[in-house]
Amino acid sequence: MIMKRTITALLLIAMLAGMSGCGGASTSTDTTSASGETTTVETEPSSLESLPQKNYGGEEFTIFGRTAFAYEFDVEEENGDLINDAIHKRNLVVEDRFGVEIKMISEPCTWGAEATAWNAKLKNSILAGDSAYDLVAGYGATIPALTTEGIFINWHEIPYVDPTAEWWSKNVSEQLTINGKAYMITGDLAVTLWQRMNCFFYNKRLADEYQLPEMYDLVESGEWTFDKLIELTANTYKDLDGDSTLSAADSYGVSHRGSVEIDMYKEAFALPVCVKGDDGFPEFALKSEKMVDALTRLNQFIHESGVVFFPWGKDNADANCVNMFKEGRALFFPGVLYDAESQFRDMADDFGIIPYPKYNAEQEEYFSSSADALSMFVVPIDVSDKEMTGLITEALCIASNEQVVPTYYEIVLKDKLSRDAQSSVMIDIIRESLIFDFGYLHSFAMEEVGHIFVNRVRANSNDIISTFDAKEKAFNKKLESIMKIYQ
Repeated sequence: MIMKRTITALLLIAMLAGMSGCGGASTSTDTTSASGETTTVETEPSSLESLPQKNYGGEEFTIFGRTAFAYEFDVEEENGDLINDAIHKRNLVVEDRFGVEIKMISEPCTWGAEATAWNAKLKNSILAGDSAYDLVAGYGATIPALTTEGIFINWHEIPYVDPTAEWWSKNVSEQLTINGKAYMITGDLAVTLWQRMNCFFYNKRLADEYQLPEMYDLVESGEWTFDKLIELTANTYKDLDGDSTLSAADSYGVSHRGSVEIDMYKEAFALPVCVKGDDGFPEFALKSEKMVDALTRLNQFIHESGVVFFPWGKDNADANCVNMFKEGRALFFPGVLYDAESQFRDMADDFGIIPYPKYNAEQEEYFSSSADALSMFVVPIDVSDKEMTGLITEALCIASNEQVVPTYYEIVLKDKLSRDAQSSVMIDIIRESLIFDFGYLHSFAMEEVGHIFVNRVRANSNDIISTFDAKEKAFNKKLESIMKIYQ
């Protein structure tokens, strides 16, 4: 596999090498235009040059991941798809620079029994001392449950990896580093991190019909709040089929799926499940007046306003929500950036992309997060060569930062999927406001404490405090169990 790619890889390495001068300084490249004028372009050195030059003689670097998201690493050849080809080139550069062959082993891991089986396979392999995997790309929602098993290595002890570097998610590193230890990180190595960033879509034709203010200006002025969402969607319901009942055939202010789309209000409103105490260890933060107020207002809006289509628990619920927005029968659609690729690529009406609204006007910043389908990375304690794992992982993340993310972010999102230039600015805001919550990430390792909020919305119930109180001892016991590995 490496030999087949050598020529292409050498060209890529030469390109990267040409970007770095002596001592890592910028270099100048002269380019000549059709008119004969010469322009000097300054190029930055590749951060790969900061890593030592080592050759592992064709050794396999094995990554264990999820079948549905194997495309983050398992790319055999270019096929014209921009992301596929960028990942292919990234792999080539790392393979040939370090003399390794990237190998992907994947198993189905979507939800429920599949995720349980996936976790069990990984755990059993590690406990058996198989040394089968050099790196693991796990399901962000369920792999945290394995952290209590003590089967992963602290990322801060892995050579060459710098979790604080720009190619890793700084907020994840900060939130998941406790007492100098972090067992999971994510960053530009995961395309899913960017694909699953939450956002609001809005239908531009309907925005004009309802005489909405310019949404991009509203966001940039800081006036895009939950109250403003309620105001803009008032009187937007239309009984299109004339049956005098709220149905999937009608038109609404918001078409709302009922999973991570609800969860993300917590992040948008700065309502974490856990916060770090004075000792640096996480503690629960669900029992606040702000949490109750946010839940009460959200329930009223979703269940009582008459302008929100929320078919949670009904047949074809998600598909009906997507189709409603795609067919131009909903003004707003809370979702993730990947929806622009997977759902709305051929939508007839133009749409805009904006962040989730702020809790209120006093909230200074917009906050975004990435939904639980993103890949989180761990290193098994039975890894055969910790130094190689660190070096190749860091190299892959750097190369992703320099090749894959720019392709996805600038070309796929901004140029191919955004319907206007202003959406690009909004995507910048979403990306720069990315935050994560220890409690939500570890929800399934702690009796689903991070999902109390969404479950209360689904049930149209505001009693989040009594719900937490009923299982507080169990929640605390689970949190204490997780904290043992950070002592």
